[in-house]
Amino acid sequence: MNLSRTRFENRLSMLDQLENLSRLHDVKNSQLESVDKFTDEAIAMLTSGVMQKAVNLNDEPLNTRERYGDNIYGRRVLLARRLIEAGARFVTINQAVQGGLFGNAKTNGTWDNHGWLFDSMMSFAGRPAGMPENKRWHSYAGPGNLPQLDMSLSALLDDLEDRGLLDTTLVIAMGEFGRTPKINATAGRDHYPNAGSVLMAGGPVQRGVVIGATDRKGSLPSTRPWRPEDIATSIYHALGINSHQTYFPRLPRPTPIANGEIIEGLF
Repeated sequence: MNLSRTRFENRLSMLDQLENLSRLHDVKNSQLESVDKFTDEAIAMLTSGVMQKAVNLNDEPLNTRERYGDNIYGRRVLLARRLIEAGARFVTINQAVQGGLFGNAKTNGTWDNHGWLFDSMMSFAGRPAGMPENKRWHSYAGPGNLPQLDMSLSALLDDLEDRGLLDTTLVIAMGEFGRTPKINATAGRDHYPNAGSVLMAGGPVQRGVVIGATDRKGSLPSTRPWRPEDIATSIYHALGINSHQTYFPRLPRPTPIANGEIIEGLF
């Protein structure tokens, strides 16, 4: 929301030019009308006083801010709840621990811990033992990924339920893949596509349900494996959208929105 009015107006002007170009092509009027409708709604939301009020976290009581955590991630999760209350239909949160394991953590997702995993998961208190001096390390001392996630996510779920929003809000905590079962030579875990985990809550999701399991080493599924396309299909199902409906992307043939199955036992 640190976008100046001039830059915002320049982007609107660019959007108008792109729309004029698109009208030169043979596109169905109904498709253009749908794009225009959603664009108008998005612009109205961004420029409304309601949205400007939503991003002001100082309006929240101090005890609420403390419940979410006084850190970058806690503030992002609290902002997400305020955006949902203001009428946003889809909010994405990227976790980046304040200070970061490497870099400045402004856009750096710090769950990608190929080294010094235990230091970044639990707390930042100084350069980890064994880290080469040529690796960037910031002096921030405070809770790591797990305490921040635990505090903010639990606060979000409790807060949504207290406000009567949990039944109409689907909360998902996930990454794009799992991590290697074995710790590597630099005390980290690398990318691993064969097994991972996803947390879902709210909306029509059943409470307290654990679906699927891995072998004792966490390396492979020991029950029926669920794929990324199944997760996508299940999300669309929760939103009341038939994922097997087709649309026309760049390819000339119709393509399903998501080509998976609804996860058994989730709803």
